[in-house]
Amino acid sequence: MQGLSSTTEEVRELSLPYSVAVRPPPGDVGVDLEVVGDLAAVARRNKQAVIECALAIEANLERLISYYFFGESHEKKDAFANLILHSDWCTFAAKRKLVVHIINERELCEGAEKNEVDTLLRDVMRFRNAFTHGRFITDGTTFRLKYFEGQSRIDDLTDEYLSRVEGRLLAAHNKTDWLIAELEEHPRPG
Repeated sequence: MQGLSSTTEEVRELSLPYSVAVRPPPGDVGVDLEVVGDLAAVARRNKQAVIECALAIEANLERLISYYFFGESHEKKDAFANLILHSDWCTFAAKRKLVVHIINERELCEGAEKNEVDTLLRDVMRFRNAFTHGRFITDGTTFRLKYFEGQSRIDDLTDEYLSRVEGRLLAAHNKTDWLIAELEEHPRPG
């Protein structure tokens, strides 16, 4: 694989089909497909933002776990990350459980704050899974996200809902940044 050249090369944007179920309300005369296309473009960008933020949070979890086991540097740190943390069987849920263990053992936070970390990370998984595996549906004016989480669910993609998603993801990212700093500032003795 060649490295990047000193000149900036443009990355081509993929042009692939996407899935949006259009379900006009009963008795409606039609749906403006141009409006649907515009709404779908925003929904897809939001989907991408949720997935990218969840990946950034997962990278923070990996950094926490790796630092906990190896500190700042260790010859096996990269092997551990590649063989364990980046493997398909070391899921986000498994990393969340490891981080909760680290929080408990190192007493990084307690009580309500510790519970909030776990809740935030569960929300990250829920939103990531919903946006990754869910399907957009629209009646031509509003967008919904249909997904499965224990049962079939449909969330209206309102400003209120999207603000909640954004707020929870930002809070999770900020909290994992804070946990990394706490762990690095208070290394394990010995």
